[in-house]
Amino acid sequence: MKSALRIPQGTGKVARPRLVAVVGGDCTGCNTCVDYCLVDCIEPTSPGSDLHRPTPVHIREDECIGCSLCAKVCDEIRQSAIQLVPAGSPTR
Repeated sequence: MKSALRIPQGTGKVARPRLVAVVGGDCTGCNTCVDYCLVDCIEPTSPGSDLHRPTPVHIREDECIGCSLCAKVCDEIRQSAIQLVPAGSPTR
């Protein structure tokens, strides 16, 4: 007989992340980070009128959990366009 899995019950509160991802101006619009986001808070922006200029991605910072996976993927492909900044930072 299998034993029942006991899941600890918490307070239901979720702590805000200490860091959130922010897209820098050097984003090429490759959208690689979109596929790796754990909470689907990264999306491509709508294409502009200039078809030769790539469109950057948009991160919904209020949904970001600060896992840093997108920044690691961006660094791996040598773009380094996503930075992690302290949550609530006025520099965003």
